[in-house]
Amino acid sequence: MTAVDLVHSALEAHGVRSRIEGGQVLLLDAPLAFEPLVSDGPPNEKKIVQLDLIMQSPRVAPRFIVESMAGVGLDQSAAERDAFLKFLLGAFHVLLTALADHSCSSNPAEWLHWTSSRGTWRVCDGPVLKHGAGEIPSTYVEFMKRLEALFAELSRDEPHWVSVFIGSLNESVTGLNVILDNERWSAAENLARQLDWHCPGGYRSLRHFFIAFPDAR
Repeated sequence: MTAVDLVHSALEAHGVRSRIEGGQVLLLDAPLAFEPLVSDGPPNEKKIVQLDLIMQSPRVAPRFIVESMAGVGLDQSAAERDAFLKFLLGAFHVLLTALADHSCSSNPAEWLHWTSSRGTWRVCDGPVLKHGAGEIPSTYVEFMKRLEALFAELSRDEPHWVSVFIGSLNESVTGLNVILDNERWSAAENLARQLDWHCPGGYRSLRHFFIAFPDAR
């Protein structure tokens, strides 16, 4: 099953009608398109791929959203499934909720309101996903408080989306990426580096994705 087929099957399983057209999966009842692109990762004893999901919607046009995940497996198909599962558990429902008004009994996305002196944001927030050793650290709650304050300084002329990845191995942070509107957000990454992530032994990663719209109220 190709990455395009994985997207189409996931949508159909959630009651979202769609069709495959070229390399895209187009929703039939909302103007939202998914385009999965797969590239090879570095050589390894197992297969490693990078899966980039490109989402197009009038609600963020003329821009588009890119969400990227690595996948590891015994072969190409398994690696692509591994990468797509990370997307499915994280950004998938946020995108459907925020860009296609989707709701279902298994939807983990929720709408929040972030208010500052500059106004209010309607935030479609996804779950914090953990993979590997240890629990989700309480540090992440503190990080999100600081991130919310930093977010309040952004331009209110358009929506913004944020993707967070924090990885650790044997008690040390090995990966820290905060992506804002498809670009590295250095100010947010600097905030994260100021915190103690209480890294456990073994491997752990955290993923989090949300989209925010300026509230006109």
